[in-house]
Amino acid sequence: MPALGLSYDLRIDGFTSILVLWIALLALLALLSAASRDLGRRDTCLILLAETALLGLLTAGDGVLFLAFYGAGLMAFTFILGRAEEMKAFFLFQAAGATLAVVYLAICYYLSWVQTGFPSAEIARLPSLVTYPDFQSRMFFLGAAAVAFAAPLFPLTPWISSATSTLAAPMRLFLLGGWSLAGTLFFVRAVLPSHFRSEGALFLSALAALSLLYAGLASRRSWAPLLAGLQGLVVLGLLSPSAEGVAAGRAGMLQLALSLSTLSLWKADSENARGPALGSVLAVLMFLPASWIVLRELWTTSPVLAALAGLGLLLMVSRVVRTLPPLSPRRSVLLLPILGFWILSLLAPFRFLPEDAKAPATTEEE
Repeated sequence: MPALGLSYDLRIDGFTSILVLWIALLALLALLSAASRDLGRRDTCLILLAETALLGLLTAGDGVLFLAFYGAGLMAFTFILGRAEEMKAFFLFQAAGATLAVVYLAICYYLSWVQTGFPSAEIARLPSLVTYPDFQSRMFFLGAAAVAFAAPLFPLTPWISSATSTLAAPMRLFLLGGWSLAGTLFFVRAVLPSHFRSEGALFLSALAALSLLYAGLASRRSWAPLLAGLQGLVVLGLLSPSAEGVAAGRAGMLQLALSLSTLSLWKADSENARGPALGSVLAVLMFLPASWIVLRELWTTSPVLAALAGLGLLLMVSRVVRTLPPLSPRRSVLLLPILGFWILSLLAPFRFLPEDAKAPATTEEE
């Protein structure tokens, strides 16, 4: 639709290619984690619809198309929850984040129209927007608020515990291991490129560090602190001033999904904890490489926030290791592809570098 600047563009790069591969694998693991007669036709269809929506989020090159896939994923996961109370809490919090994302992209669309003379919703053009100095920080706060609801960050986490406590393993696996990418993916693709140096980054970093501390101090029988804490660590990496820190934050998005998928094979509210369990140790190990780099880079710019986040991470790790009971042999087999995918991600660190950091430096002779 050239008159409106809209297009059905699907794009992929090194970073999104490994996430696309993960979502495809996650859908297969979700279908294999329960017998077909236990999963049912309705739940199978919802998992496949959610997979399609997540693949669309990863590959959409147009902002309106991104929002369309986001809305489709929101509806699919709302129906996955099934029960009215859990559906309501999940939908309200996620819809709030989606609404803020719509407003953010609508303003970007308008700015593109004003500054270039023709409309465009192309996500790749967001970095070229020259926002007015007094307007830039407001745009960053608007985008950051959308991420805080969708990711979520502390204190916007009440829906997680109620949404996951009654879910069967396949649904919990896909909700935590897949939808956990949605909020930070919007941050990476639409917010950071335009407003990376915004003064609001310090406020968001403080909120992310508090999310980690909340994860370490809160009850270990809930998914809410764990997800908020790991998302906080990802955001700290994405806000890093160095390319290595940003790459660690982007790798942390995948390692968060891998860790939560490993833990999702258990029930989060088990009363017969006899840990430490192998899976909980693996989940912690999967997130340690990115954690070390993020905290190291944060220490160079803000030692107070780094100390706060490090304390929260240590407390969170100690709680995770002591929480879960041993896993059944049948589901233990599902850990093998997750572990293999984690090793694959460690062997390809260049995929997580920002695009401008991948280009080799040119000499005067060249």
